[in-house]
Amino acid sequence: MNTYADKTQENKRHSSADVFSHKQTGSKSPFQFVDNRSEAVAQRKLQEMADNSNSSMAIQRQVNVILQGSSSSKKKVLVARGNVEDFNEGIDAGDEGWLGVTKYRARYTVESTDGKYKNTGSVGPLKNLFTEANRGHVLAKRNGGDGADEENVFAQDGGANNGTFKSFEAEMSGMLGQYDDDDGVEFVCYLEGNNIYQGDIADAAESAASDISSEEMDSDSG
Repeated sequence: MNTYADKTQENKRHSSADVFSHKQTGSKSPFQFVDNRSEAVAQRKLQEMADNSNSSMAIQRQVNVILQGSSSSKKKVLVARGNVEDFNEGIDAGDEGWLGVTKYRARYTVESTDGKYKNTGSVGPLKNLFTEANRGHVLAKRNGGDGADEENVFAQDGGANNGTFKSFEAEMSGMLGQYDDDDGVEFVCYLEGNNIYQGDIADAAESAASDISSEEMDSDSG
């Protein structure tokens, strides 16, 4: 199975061919008839306005993570599937999300439509210990994660959110950039804990802090 390094070389060859093709087919004759009659001018202006309006409309996509049937109060399996073009420009994390997560891990797979190229990456399991929770994305905002979806947000340790997990998210983003828009993507995240439930992220801080403190004290005394 080839990786993105091989795909990059192939893309460069395709890019050169595409540039040549566009230069050949995109040329215009220097002699063109322009209809300056008032009706034609008005029609052209309306068309230009429509073209400019369409070109300025940015299509924003968010990828939904789907809670799998194998999930329970102790384990949540969240999956997002789609094309590369879907996995970008997400939304900031909201106030609601998963509470009670004590550890988590994630992985991704990107594969070309012809099956010739495939890349994967993973992170974790990571311990989720904090005294004040971050509103963490399950699927990163930069990778199309919808922060308005409470199933895509969890109370997360700030150290990992801005460190190890962030590096994983950046790696995934970079890999997506090596593939074509219509290539396939799968993202899977596993959240684990004694009792995982939905709630306000702000409510996670106090309970998590007391639990962690007692566990660490027991560990240290042993």
